[in-house]
Amino acid sequence: MQNLLIGTGAGLFGAALIWLRYGKSPNFEKPVSDFQRKLNFIHDICDGNLKKSNALLTEKMELDKSLSYEQAVDLVYADMLEITSEERAAVQKYGERRKKKR
Repeated sequence: MQNLLIGTGAGLFGAALIWLRYGKSPNFEKPVSDFQRKLNFIHDICDGNLKKSNALLTEKMELDKSLSYEQAVDLVYADMLEITSEERAAVQKYGERRKKKR
């Protein structure tokens, strides 16, 4: 009888360990909308400074009163892409120029 209780306890303990290890559903990331991805990009370019990114969006909306928030996000996103591509090109050009001097 004592062996039966020990065996049952060990079996339940093992089942609990297996359930805790493998029974949880995997944490899949939810797909992010295109709008949210653009907004995250703007925040990232501003080094996570929400005041700065919101100021950019507000400034864009004040320049053109007919813009909606979504349109302002699209325009600021396009501006940020252009700036980052210009910076990338400048870094590549500077890097090439630096290699030639050596």
